[in-house]
Amino acid sequence: MEVKFTPEHKVVNDLFAREIKYIIPAYQRPYSWDCEGKSDKNNQVNSMWDDLYGYFLDGKRETYFFGSMVLIGNGNRIYQVVDGQQRLTTLVLLFAAFKCFVQEAKGDYLSGTDYADFPRQVVLYIDELIFDKKLHGAVPFEKKVKIEKTGDFDFDAVLNQAIECKSFTKESYPYAKPEQLSVAERYFKNKDYFVEKLQKHFLTEGHFTEQDAERLNNFLDFIKNKVSVVRILTDNFEIAYHIFEILNNRGLPLSNKDLFRNFILREFDALKNEGGQYANISPTDKWDALERDYDLRDDFLPRWVESVNARQQQYSAFNDLKEIYDKHYRDRPGKKRIEILYSDIERDLMHYTAIVNAEVKNPLLRAKLNVLLNAGNARYTLNFLLALWRHFEGNEDAVYSLVNAYEIFLLHKLLVGRFVSGSVYGAISNLSKDDAQSSIIAVLSPVEIKNRLAEVIRTGKIDNDAGKLLISKWVWLQEANTKDDLIDQNLYFDRATLEHIIPQTPDINSNWLHDFSAEFRAEYTYKLGNMTLLTGSKNSAARNYDFSIYAKTKLSVTQQMSGLDKIDETYIKSRNNLIVTALLSDLGLDAYPMKPFKDAGYF
Repeated sequence: MEVKFTPEHKVVNDLFAREIKYIIPAYQRPYSWDCEGKSDKNNQVNSMWDDLYGYFLDGKRETYFFGSMVLIGNGNRIYQVVDGQQRLTTLVLLFAAFKCFVQEAKGDYLSGTDYADFPRQVVLYIDELIFDKKLHGAVPFEKKVKIEKTGDFDFDAVLNQAIECKSFTKESYPYAKPEQLSVAERYFKNKDYFVEKLQKHFLTEGHFTEQDAERLNNFLDFIKNKVSVVRILTDNFEIAYHIFEILNNRGLPLSNKDLFRNFILREFDALKNEGGQYANISPTDKWDALERDYDLRDDFLPRWVESVNARQQQYSAFNDLKEIYDKHYRDRPGKKRIEILYSDIERDLMHYTAIVNAEVKNPLLRAKLNVLLNAGNARYTLNFLLALWRHFEGNEDAVYSLVNAYEIFLLHKLLVGRFVSGSVYGAISNLSKDDAQSSIIAVLSPVEIKNRLAEVIRTGKIDNDAGKLLISKWVWLQEANTKDDLIDQNLYFDRATLEHIIPQTPDINSNWLHDFSAEFRAEYTYKLGNMTLLTGSKNSAARNYDFSIYAKTKLSVTQQMSGLDKIDETYIKSRNNLIVTALLSDLGLDAYPMKPFKDAGYF
């Protein structure tokens, strides 16, 4: 039997919709989240508050992902909670804290304002979240989260009392065992912790003002509509428990890749069940082919949806993919929409694999990819490159000038510190224009950016991170212009460290002070001509000594200096000119800056 389950993205408001019930089975462990202690094992509630409130203050537009839940249900909106009871219960206690807070807060400052009735409205709204109203019968309200009775103790009754803003007393549970009392007290402590946090952040000198009410309303709206979970639903206990084990063994919620895999299996399984020409489809073979033939990393799906949408994710990458699928994919004659999506994914995954591994035929393009992949901002870089490869169907000649424009843009960010993600998404959007090349170059590398970058490479002081990347670029350019069988050693960027030939702080008795004037050292210590690459251990060994250590590296760019009789000012100047000329030539910036930057008036 094919495994079937449905992952759904739900914001809190949907999670606690009307006529819904979550049953926490008796076999579940007792409620265990704490608001005390300093480790991850006993301060989950602290972390939850800090994350939620911090995210709210940051004003981020993206949804805050609160984790996953695994549920058993059969379509009647009554679910057994296999995994997720801790966060579900804690959300209920947070709702109760809102209710308790407004009931206790001094609201006299709200009289005569638009928020005069706000405390009462909050209580009514919280009750609608926590309870379902029953029009008939003896019980007017029924909680949406119910804990099944465990042995001789009723934790559901404890949760009821915490929700009603009552205080914990041992006398209320005369027959409880010590461990049961400890768990029972935890419900109240966590609710009270949230109340204290609300009092700290939403009272002004002990009073609840109109401004406090407005901020609290915004925070509650954030909890309702910007906090989300992935709810994984199945009607089979064995499947639910298997998913639960996977989540807990990994210590992580299902990743976008996991969710995508489940989606592919489910959609092709539905196709197989149609029979006919699809009767022999193997859903697992479809997925296995993607993992076997391509470099399918966890990062692929986020990069794919952002490269398609030309904007940042709105929810999770998986939910954005579902949105793209639902809006833009339709059955065609002879082909189902899941087959069309699969074909598009397979094509783009082939491009993604070539990009992240710099597997291209053109050696100069390969050198540029090596630079881009090691320059930081990988998210935006891969978004742009994937969109570019898709648009030009991997044509290396067609993408070359646009990759160069992006390299200028990214190096400018690294050296000058002005990265604008909107420019990247703008460039992706421009791919749909008739004149994609000129429009993208205009977005990514206008004249002012070219002028500034060329000026900094020629005359500016280069910090260590930028220096390492630019010297690596020089090495990759040499590799690109050398036959493979003549390369002494390929450069592995992560294993290399930057070495200043003239040390940044030379020993007082070293030859560096004797052979180089103070003026020269001030001008050239942080220029590219004074930089090379070593392994980490050799860099540590070199420190302020002579350059004989360079003979021990296999990188020819460094090793060749070990044969010199002397490194002097003329050599450093000549080497600087050689590197700068090579870099600017490759970037097409030989003629830049068009005039001295200080007179150009840019930025």
